[in-house]
Amino acid sequence: MTLLCVTMAGFAKREKIDLDDQFRSLKPSIEAYIDERVLELKISEDLGTLDILIEDVSGNVVFSSIIEGNNDTIPLELDLKEGGYVLIITCKEHILWGNFEIE
Repeated sequence: MTLLCVTMAGFAKREKIDLDDQFRSLKPSIEAYIDERVLELKISEDLGTLDILIEDVSGNVVFSSIIEGNNDTIPLELDLKEGGYVLIITCKEHILWGNFEIE
């Protein structure tokens, strides 16, 4: 029974980040998921170079990365403190953003 409790406590809560953009149609096929330590991007088309930023609620950049968005799932290790954040993904002519919380 103790092993079961330890195992269950070791799993972080994975949540989907709802992404918006400035256009209402044809936004890129990217899904973003977050747990406490990993940002996972599921990209279902070849989008070329993606600029990934995470800002805290004060607008400070706390994470920055440039990746190739090539029809793949990409995990990015994070080291974020508790609080609210904004994920910003820039690709071609689109800018996607979504809010998330680390508890």
